[in-house]
Amino acid sequence: MFIERSALDKVYEILSKIGEADIRSANRSYYHYTNMKGVLGIFKDFIDCRNKEYDYSNKFVNRCSVYASNIRYLNDAQEYKEGLQYCKDIIGDLASPDMDIYSTSFCGNGDLLSQWSMYGGKSGIAIGFNFKNIEVGLFKQKERDNENTFYKSLVPIKVNYEIEERKEFFNQISKEIMESMSSDYRNKLLQSILIPFCKNKFFKNEQESRLVFYYCPVIGRIYDSLYSVNDEKGLIKPALNIQYKSIEADSNIINELIVGPGYNQNLVFNALIHIFDMKSSSFYEGDKKEYQCTNGIKIKKSAIPYRG
Repeated sequence: MFIERSALDKVYEILSKIGEADIRSANRSYYHYTNMKGVLGIFKDFIDCRNKEYDYSNKFVNRCSVYASNIRYLNDAQEYKEGLQYCKDIIGDLASPDMDIYSTSFCGNGDLLSQWSMYGGKSGIAIGFNFKNIEVGLFKQKERDNENTFYKSLVPIKVNYEIEERKEFFNQISKEIMESMSSDYRNKLLQSILIPFCKNKFFKNEQESRLVFYYCPVIGRIYDSLYSVNDEKGLIKPALNIQYKSIEADSNIINELIVGPGYNQNLVFNALIHIFDMKSSSFYEGDKKEYQCTNGIKIKKSAIPYRG
């Protein structure tokens, strides 16, 4: 059974309402942990555009792309099962949803040792995104028209670790789903929203939020599916390439970059200055902890001491 486009758009509308209320009330931080290779991939469009235009003065970081991974392939193999079990407990018997679910994760803490250990490798970076200034492009379409559909108000939504949190989240979405969807697949859409926002309580210190996307056979909307490879861990993950751009062209989609603890921390710190502030030609020695780019972005070193 195909999911109608109007139903999928309703799901994004619900997620947007919840996310916008969260970002206004809690003023949450959104850090995406990656390594230096990841930074170069995420900001490839910005770097390429800057090099083509030869305009290095006060250049704003107003675009990037970040992979969203299929949630069945996340680092914690139990995450999908945790959400699915909760859905069974609260909704009852469920049919398998007609869509794959993809997500990008953000941490509420930009300097967390467990995140550096999991995602940083030898040169970890925490990218602090400014979701008050971002519109998100859902999937670059194939040859049909090669354009994105942008959602201005789609922002990450906090993950629910405790049962009471999950109940509150279920109540937020169930009324709108039940009132606006046909009975044929409203339970499928309910579980598709619930599953990616349930996580074991022992990970609560991450203060995680997720930006969630759906890949499903909707007529007239064909998505590019990609594959992310991690040679170090021997992993391959189905992924979607999500486009970010600033609502206002002369502004940044990120607030800061934090360099994780490591033997080459100072070299990585200087490399980021070289990438994001073309007006700077200085090289700073190890005693400098923070740098303010001319475009407003802060580049900082982790406060966590390195133990090699």
